[in-house]
Amino acid sequence: MWLLLLAAPASAQVPDRYVALDSALADLESRGLLVGEVVASQHGIETYSRRLGGAPEGGRYRIGSISKSLTAAVVMSLSEDEALTLDDPLVHHVPEADLAFGDELVRLDHLMHHTAGIGPMVVGPWAREPSFAQWWTGIEVTQQTVMHNPPGSSFDYSNGGYVLLTEATRRASQQDFEALLRARVLDPLGMADTALKPATEQLAREVPGHLWAGPLGLQPARQLLPHWMPHDLRWDISGDGGVSSTPRDLVRFAEGLRTGQLLSDESRAQLLTPALEKYAGGWVVEDDFVWHNGALSPLGYSSYLRWEPDGAEVVVLLAAVDLSSLTTDLRTIVDEALAQRALPQVQPVHTLPGWIAFASALYVPWWLGLGVLGVFAAASARASRSGLLSGSMTALGASLLFLAVAGIRGVILAVLGSWGVAVLRWRNAANERHPGWALRAVGAACVLTFGLAWSFVVVGMYALMRDPWSFNELLQQLAQ
Repeated sequence: MWLLLLAAPASAQVPDRYVALDSALADLESRGLLVGEVVASQHGIETYSRRLGGAPEGGRYRIGSISKSLTAAVVMSLSEDEALTLDDPLVHHVPEADLAFGDELVRLDHLMHHTAGIGPMVVGPWAREPSFAQWWTGIEVTQQTVMHNPPGSSFDYSNGGYVLLTEATRRASQQDFEALLRARVLDPLGMADTALKPATEQLAREVPGHLWAGPLGLQPARQLLPHWMPHDLRWDISGDGGVSSTPRDLVRFAEGLRTGQLLSDESRAQLLTPALEKYAGGWVVEDDFVWHNGALSPLGYSSYLRWEPDGAEVVVLLAAVDLSSLTTDLRTIVDEALAQRALPQVQPVHTLPGWIAFASALYVPWWLGLGVLGVFAAASARASRSGLLSGSMTALGASLLFLAVAGIRGVILAVLGSWGVAVLRWRNAANERHPGWALRAVGAACVLTFGLAWSFVVVGMYALMRDPWSFNELLQQLAQ
């Protein structure tokens, strides 16, 4: 049976409980810092909602690490059916992942609580969906299987730990994780707009993520960093952060846990029992509520979900904005406003990624740069003593220092073209006995080459990574 989320009668009046939160979010919206949607409920009845920054009705969002909360619920559901237990060593389900610190094996509960003693276990980016075997090969060749601490002794947040947990559930159930998630969580709660691999219609309603691009403000991530976009993490092994959803679907999820519709009381108690650093099974446990947040920074999304196990309230804020774009995270804004405490000043963060995003927004096609160089070459042939060429090349090189999206062809042609023009200048200057002009030309070519070199490296590495299998083979050769 589906869990119904009842909407309160339409009203322009913001409930007293949410006045401070509404004011804080309105301030961020008015300053162009927030695009997203917030929804709150009491006893399953929607009591407050607001769309921000032009977010459309029915918009969907990437929820990042709130995906871990869904994965943990799947694990507990399988545990109820005795398909696995939390005490199972990981190696019993995923034999190739024989993680151990001495004789101490990593168990499923260690992975769920981030106490396995492993690092982040992040590898990529990937141009196409990797199988678990390919992902694990990447982890091995980058030497991320080294255990830092004995299992259970320390809290080390690990995205890769939840990839391993996802794989364990797939093998224990003999199902793809998408199907397993839908059967165990999404369908029973009526979460029809939540998916790991959304349908075409759902993708069309996904609100584009945004990054803070310095003077340009918030800009679509797909426009600013196109090299990141093919690697969008919608994989069947991505129980760590690949899910997309809506605020109201996540309210249904929290309500399903709160009311006992999804798990038994015993399983829910086990799910919400923290190990270290207040982290339980996919939830951080506070005195009166539990929460999880999420961020997909390169894609431009952040999220926050909190609910009361012994109360009635659920609050969800999903934003199509990179979490690191603000000096204060969404969780702090929501929690401080609901606690009626003074809110910290929220300002955009002027970081290097933001300025790179700004520079990327100034991207021009590679062929336009080639045309400009051609014009400069023609000018050089006609007026060899003019300072136009060397000065223009120097300025172009300096400006291109910030362009990481010039494209591999543009980088190669610009470098070759600049040195070709430099050689032309050298020949003309030598014939006319003006070596000073030749030195200028060579200097300008050096500046342009330096300005494009870093772009060449960035784009070249992405070209390698677009074929992850070849990239893994390269890493293996380098490791030998």
